[in-house]
Amino acid sequence: MSASALVLANRRRQPACWDDVVKELAKAVTADLITNLRAQDKAPEDLGPGSMIHFLLTYDTADPLRTAIAQGLSANEFTVADVAARCVTVATVDDSTTELVGFEQETFDRIVPAKPDPWYELPRPQTTVNERDLSWSNRKTYITGGVRQPWAER
Repeated sequence: MSASALVLANRRRQPACWDDVVKELAKAVTADLITNLRAQDKAPEDLGPGSMIHFLLTYDTADPLRTAIAQGLSANEFTVADVAARCVTVATVDDSTTELVGFEQETFDRIVPAKPDPWYELPRPQTTVNERDLSWSNRKTYITGGVRQPWAER
Protein backbone atom coordinates (compact mmCIF):
# COMPACT_ATOMS: atom_id res chain seq x y z
CA MET A 1 0.00 0.00 0.00
CA SER A 2 1.41 3.41 -0.93
CA ALA A 3 2.00 6.08 1.70
CA SER A 4 -0.83 8.22 0.29
CA ALA A 5 -3.26 5.29 0.31
CA LEU A 6 -2.28 4.49 3.89
CA VAL A 7 -2.89 8.11 4.92
CA LEU A 8 -6.31 8.10 3.28
CA ALA A 9 -7.23 4.79 4.90
CA ASN A 10 -6.23 6.09 8.33
CA ARG A 11 -8.10 9.41 8.00
CA ARG A 12 -11.28 7.71 9.20
CA ARG A 13 -9.54 6.97 12.49
CA GLN A 14 -8.22 10.51 13.05
CA PRO A 15 -9.74 12.97 15.52
CA ALA A 16 -12.11 15.62 14.12
CA CYS A 17 -9.41 18.31 14.31
CA TRP A 18 -6.94 16.30 12.20
CA ASP A 19 -7.55 18.07 8.86
CA ASP A 20 -7.22 21.50 10.50
CA VAL A 21 -3.97 20.46 12.17
CA VAL A 22 -2.56 19.16 8.87
CA LYS A 23 -3.52 22.43 7.09
CA GLU A 24 -1.86 24.57 9.76
CA LEU A 25 1.23 22.40 9.87
CA ALA A 26 1.44 22.49 6.05
CA LYS A 27 1.40 26.30 6.12
CA ALA A 28 4.21 26.38 8.68
CA VAL A 29 6.25 23.73 6.85
CA THR A 30 5.91 25.60 3.54
CA ALA A 31 7.00 28.88 5.15
CA ASP A 32 10.00 27.19 6.81
CA LEU A 33 11.07 25.53 3.55
CA ILE A 34 10.89 28.78 1.59
CA THR A 35 12.83 30.62 4.32
CA ASN A 36 15.44 27.85 4.15
CA LEU A 37 15.66 28.12 0.35
CA ARG A 38 16.01 31.91 0.47
CA ALA A 39 18.98 31.52 2.82
CA GLN A 40 20.59 29.32 0.15
CA ASP A 41 23.99 27.98 1.32
CA LYS A 42 23.74 29.87 4.64
CA ALA A 43 20.61 27.99 5.71
CA PRO A 44 20.80 25.75 8.78
CA GLU A 45 21.58 22.16 7.81
CA ASP A 46 19.46 20.55 10.51
CA LEU A 47 16.02 21.46 9.13
CA GLY A 48 15.23 18.09 7.53
CA PRO A 49 13.69 19.47 4.34
CA GLY A 50 13.20 16.02 2.81
CA SER A 51 10.84 14.97 5.59
CA MET A 52 8.99 18.27 5.34
CA ILE A 53 8.55 17.94 1.57
CA HIS A 54 7.35 14.36 1.96
CA PHE A 55 4.83 15.48 4.59
CA LEU A 56 3.38 18.00 2.13
CA LEU A 57 3.28 15.46 -0.70
CA THR A 58 1.78 12.70 1.46
CA TYR A 59 -1.04 14.89 2.73
CA ASP A 60 -1.66 16.45 -0.69
CA THR A 61 -0.78 19.93 0.59
CA ALA A 62 2.23 20.70 -1.64
CA ASP A 63 0.55 23.13 -4.08
CA PRO A 64 1.46 26.23 -2.02
CA LEU A 65 5.07 25.01 -1.90
CA ARG A 66 5.13 24.47 -5.68
CA THR A 67 3.75 27.98 -6.20
CA ALA A 68 6.23 29.55 -3.77
CA ILE A 69 9.16 27.69 -5.37
CA ALA A 70 8.11 28.84 -8.84
CA GLN A 71 7.82 32.43 -7.61
CA GLY A 72 11.15 32.27 -5.77
CA LEU A 73 12.92 30.90 -8.83
CA SER A 74 11.36 33.59 -11.05
CA ALA A 75 12.41 36.30 -8.60
CA ASN A 76 15.96 34.88 -8.31
CA GLU A 77 15.54 34.43 -4.54
CA PHE A 78 17.14 31.00 -4.88
CA THR A 79 18.18 28.64 -7.66
CA VAL A 80 17.13 25.27 -9.03
CA ALA A 81 20.36 23.94 -7.49
CA ASP A 82 19.25 25.20 -4.06
CA VAL A 83 15.96 23.32 -4.39
CA ALA A 84 17.72 20.19 -5.65
CA ALA A 85 20.11 20.29 -2.68
CA ARG A 86 17.08 19.90 -0.39
CA CYS A 87 16.27 16.62 -2.20
CA VAL A 88 19.66 15.02 -1.49
CA THR A 89 19.30 11.93 0.65
CA VAL A 90 21.33 11.70 3.84
CA ALA A 91 21.80 8.53 5.87
CA THR A 92 23.61 7.46 9.00
CA VAL A 93 26.19 4.79 8.35
CA ASP A 94 28.24 2.78 10.86
CA ASP A 95 26.16 4.06 13.81
CA SER A 96 27.56 7.58 13.93
CA THR A 97 28.62 8.92 10.55
CA THR A 98 26.13 10.81 8.40
CA GLU A 99 26.71 10.90 4.64
CA LEU A 100 25.17 12.04 1.39
CA VAL A 101 23.82 8.88 -0.26
CA GLY A 102 21.58 9.87 -3.15
CA PHE A 103 19.12 12.21 -4.80
CA GLU A 104 15.33 11.97 -4.89
CA GLN A 105 14.58 12.86 -8.52
CA GLU A 106 10.87 11.98 -8.20
CA THR A 107 10.44 14.29 -5.21
CA PHE A 108 12.28 17.07 -7.01
CA ASP A 109 10.07 16.56 -10.09
CA ARG A 110 6.96 16.99 -7.95
CA ILE A 111 7.92 20.40 -6.49
CA VAL A 112 9.90 22.22 -9.20
CA PRO A 113 8.45 23.81 -12.35
CA ALA A 114 9.20 21.92 -15.56
CA LYS A 115 11.16 24.79 -17.08
CA PRO A 116 14.59 24.74 -18.68
CA ASP A 117 17.50 25.99 -16.60
CA PRO A 118 21.18 26.07 -17.59
CA TRP A 119 22.07 24.27 -14.35
CA TYR A 120 20.61 21.02 -15.72
CA GLU A 121 23.23 21.07 -18.49
CA LEU A 122 26.27 21.45 -16.25
CA PRO A 123 28.72 18.52 -16.28
CA ARG A 124 29.63 16.56 -13.18
CA PRO A 125 32.41 18.29 -11.25
CA GLN A 126 35.92 16.95 -11.72
CA THR A 127 36.60 17.23 -7.99
CA THR A 128 35.94 14.49 -5.48
CA VAL A 129 32.95 15.25 -3.27
CA ASN A 130 33.30 14.70 0.45
CA GLU A 131 30.15 12.69 1.16
CA ARG A 132 30.40 13.47 4.87
CA ASP A 133 30.18 17.23 4.28
CA LEU A 134 26.46 17.96 4.67
CA SER A 135 26.68 21.66 3.77
CA TRP A 136 24.24 22.95 1.17
CA SER A 137 27.09 24.00 -1.13
CA ASN A 138 28.55 20.49 -0.99
CA ARG A 139 25.14 18.93 -1.61
CA LYS A 140 24.86 21.05 -4.76
CA THR A 141 28.29 19.88 -5.90
CA TYR A 142 27.27 16.28 -5.12
CA ILE A 143 24.29 16.43 -7.52
CA THR A 144 25.53 18.83 -10.20
CA GLY A 145 25.41 17.09 -13.56
CA GLY A 146 23.13 14.35 -12.29
CA VAL A 147 19.70 16.02 -12.01
CA ARG A 148 17.24 15.86 -14.90
CA GLN A 149 14.82 18.65 -15.75
CA PRO A 150 11.31 17.69 -14.57
CA TRP A 151 8.74 16.63 -17.14
CA ALA A 152 6.14 19.20 -18.20
CA GLU A 153 3.26 16.94 -17.06
CA ARG A 154 2.55 15.89 -13.48
